[in-house]
Amino acid sequence: MPHQWPAARESPSRDPEESANNEQQQQQQSDGSSDAHKTAAAATTAAPTAAATAAKRRWFTPCDTGWRSRGKVKMTLVLLLLLLLLLLLLPLLFFTEQLLALLSLDSSSIWLFPQQQQQQQQQQQQQQKKQQQPQQVFHIQDEQVPSDWPPAPLPPPPVPPECQAFFEGNLSLSPASIIVAATDSDLLLLQQLLQHLLQHTPHHLLQEVLVSPYQQQQQQQQNYILRNGGPLEPLMALLQQTPKVIVLHETQKTYAAAVRAAVRAATAAAVVVLPAEALVSPHWLQPMLLLLQQQQQQQQQHIIVYPATAKQSQMPGGPLGGPYCHRAELTWALNRREVQKAEEAAATTTAATAAKAAAADIVTSSVLPIGAFAAARELLLAADTPEPLLQHKDGVYLEVSLLAAACQLPEEERSLIQAKMRVAEAWLGDIAVLPWKYKMVRRNSLAGDLFKF
Repeated sequence: MPHQWPAARESPSRDPEESANNEQQQQQQSDGSSDAHKTAAAATTAAPTAAATAAKRRWFTPCDTGWRSRGKVKMTLVLLLLLLLLLLLLPLLFFTEQLLALLSLDSSSIWLFPQQQQQQQQQQQQQQKKQQQPQQVFHIQDEQVPSDWPPAPLPPPPVPPECQAFFEGNLSLSPASIIVAATDSDLLLLQQLLQHLLQHTPHHLLQEVLVSPYQQQQQQQQNYILRNGGPLEPLMALLQQTPKVIVLHETQKTYAAAVRAAVRAATAAAVVVLPAEALVSPHWLQPMLLLLQQQQQQQQQHIIVYPATAKQSQMPGGPLGGPYCHRAELTWALNRREVQKAEEAAATTTAATAAKAAAADIVTSSVLPIGAFAAARELLLAADTPEPLLQHKDGVYLEVSLLAAACQLPEEERSLIQAKMRVAEAWLGDIAVLPWKYKMVRRNSLAGDLFKF
């Protein structure tokens, strides 16, 4: 017989109220167990979701953010390197295209590029040699020497009364050496200058004409020697038939060096330096030599004579005045130790010296210049004003005389004379007379034809 629990045995004896309570408790227990089952199921379901959420959150940690920024930096650097390579390749491609366009290379001629480059270099060398060699610029004329060359001296016109003082007396004058420093292009003007020299210079006063070539600045040229049959053949033929003309063989580097070389080669005591474009007129040399002779009598060994201009004179209500000669002397004391003394004495003696000079047509300098040759330039335009002293590092005293034998000079001729003061760079301390005359003259004026400064 099966065992029975006491409750079961006693169940018929319990009241209905107690059984209702028991049923209620059992129902609550079943409800609690179902809730526990739901909670466990919910926990089981939420576990993967939380794991996934935690896995997602790991990408946004500070450590992982740093790795991502480093990757971006690397990508940026790679892009910059690629861009730099493109920038370097673009000029190379451009120059390659230009080279191919210049050489017109095709697939068959690419292998001949070194040979073509060598030929191009040879052509450039030949062109440079041609440029260095004397060209047609040395030719004075294309035709042969004129039949009437050399020209005969012309009879001198009568001396104007205003200039008669330069020719008074029977003074025996020594001959002079004429120097012409010329570049290659200046040699084209030699024929005209030689014609004027031979026509207007007495032969007994002309010792020689020295042509001293020099090259222009920033220009390299080879020294040339006159040879028959060469590019200088027309010039050589002309010079061979011109009496007393000597061309120095060596080409100097500057104008000053060319003048110095010609002065060393000169044989006369007086040296006259003329530009190649100068035109001389009758009676141009005698006053110069007369001044030199006067200075030598005063025991002045070296002298440089520059041209000076006379003031324009015009009669009131009438035509321009006639020709006249005006002499202006400028003394440059070339001693640095005497400069201060001259400046101190200038204040007290300027007025008296100027008055005396105006009466005698002589101007003596007494003031130190700022620029060495600015005084000479100013003296060309105003020959009756006191001018400053000139310093010389050797302390040598030079007497510099300026002869003005000009008639009615217009302003453009004065500026031309002022521009032609390039001889200032050829400061020698030797004998040099520098009287040049120019083409810019009025042909309808007898005075202009007589004195063409």
